Amino acid sequence: MVKSKKKKMNRGVLIFLILFTIFPFILGAMLIIYNHVYMSKAESTEAVVTFIQERRDVMRLFTQKIPHIRISIKYTVDGVDYHDVWSDKIKNAATVKVGDTFPVYYQPGKPEKATTGHDMVSAGIVCIVWGVIQPVFIFAVGFLSARKKREKREKNE
Repeated sequence: MVKSKKKKMNRGVLIFLILFTIFPFILGAMLIIYNHVYMSKAESTEAVVTFIQERRDVMRLFTQKIPHIRISIKYTVDGVDYHDVWSDKIKNAATVKVGDTFPVYYQPGKPEKATTGHDMVSAGIVCIVWGVIQPVFIFAVGFLSARKKREKREKNE
């Protein structure tokens, strides 16, 4: 009777782990596909950096200090000027200067919501990488724990 409970618990844990590790892959793939569909319908224009604000509060990534940068941009669609403020949407934001130009993408009919075009791909890749690292870590911990229990049981016998 005890063995069947243990097997059921192990199956439950296994199902949980499978779902928990498959979810990041599915989410990552969905983000990448969404970005592909978005970009296939998107139109582009040039944006100009009009203002840069580096906030004093600095976020830390491990031991490296990363300044929080806000960039004001201006772009024109069909003769209408649009202004937006982005926080860390631009790669290498610390090297951007006022007056720099770069392409932005928007959906026809919704030019007020522009993007750099790689936002969702980056998030998708992070999810997929997490989906690879997480199960390796979980199974390594499980394997080491099972080995430790087995060694302890053999020692007691």
